[in-house]
Amino acid sequence: MNRFIEWLDQNLSLKVMAILLAIILWFQAMSDLNPVGQREIHDIPIALQNLDENLVVLAQSAERVTVVVQADRQRLEKLDPREFRAYVDLMGASAGKGSFRVEIMAPADLTAVYARPAQASVTLDRRARKQVPVHVTLVGAPGTDHAHKPATVRPDYAVVEGPNSRVQLVEAVVAEVDITGATADLTGTVPVRAVDASGNEVHGVTPTPLIAEVGVPIVQLPPAVALPVAITPVGKPAAGYVVTGILVEPATVTVRGFREVLEKLTELRRVVSVEGLNAPAQVVVELELPPGVLEVTPSSVTVFVQVAKGD
Repeated sequence: MNRFIEWLDQNLSLKVMAILLAIILWFQAMSDLNPVGQREIHDIPIALQNLDENLVVLAQSAERVTVVVQADRQRLEKLDPREFRAYVDLMGASAGKGSFRVEIMAPADLTAVYARPAQASVTLDRRARKQVPVHVTLVGAPGTDHAHKPATVRPDYAVVEGPNSRVQLVEAVVAEVDITGATADLTGTVPVRAVDASGNEVHGVTPTPLIAEVGVPIVQLPPAVALPVAITPVGKPAAGYVVTGILVEPATVTVRGFREVLEKLTELRRVVSVEGLNAPAQVVVELELPPGVLEVTPSSVTVFVQVAKGD
């Protein structure tokens, strides 16, 4: 034992250096056998954490990230994308646009882990609700000699929910029904969508309910009938003049409409102004469709007004 201690005391510094060199060479050998490398894990979804319940996400610059990992070769070969989780912490965030760090949860034995991109821009808006009417939009035309009557819809109103800036754009919820070629009543449930004042769909909001019950009555039209056009003059001709006659060309027009309406119609009446006339006048008059009348042929008539000096 004493001899070992004496041997150890001799050239101690050289012996320590030899041990350190051996350790370094061992690590070098292990590094050569299993070198450190880098690998990219793509398409890791970004979760949004701690979002205030009164806020909603309006826009997000990145929904997925690439995770860059450094580790030894053997570990890199065994990496599974399910070992990684990316998230943005929205604790304390308010309405508006902000930039947030993308955090990565990964196994502790990896040498280095970072996300690309490292930041994500998130735009938040206040959550809002709004009640709007439910309308029916009809597409196409019924079958030959058929017409539709006003559609019915239930419920009359729906509630839309989403980002305040988008909810305020919504003017109605519409249910679209295709009546092309229909010859019988149409009924059923139809999905609805939110639209603005111009009829354009507003995305990013959710209507409740998501469907509406719609009914579209389809009726067969009776044969067309010929009706006279009656013109009533309004106003006063020029001083000293009177209306001596009114002619209409054509005198009768062809009318199509619902049976119960046509049975009560005896003429189509329009008014023509004769205010200030001191000579014969010719006026083209567009024929307005009374309720329940669907088509008038021709759609306009020419009115000839005769005036002459009075007594």
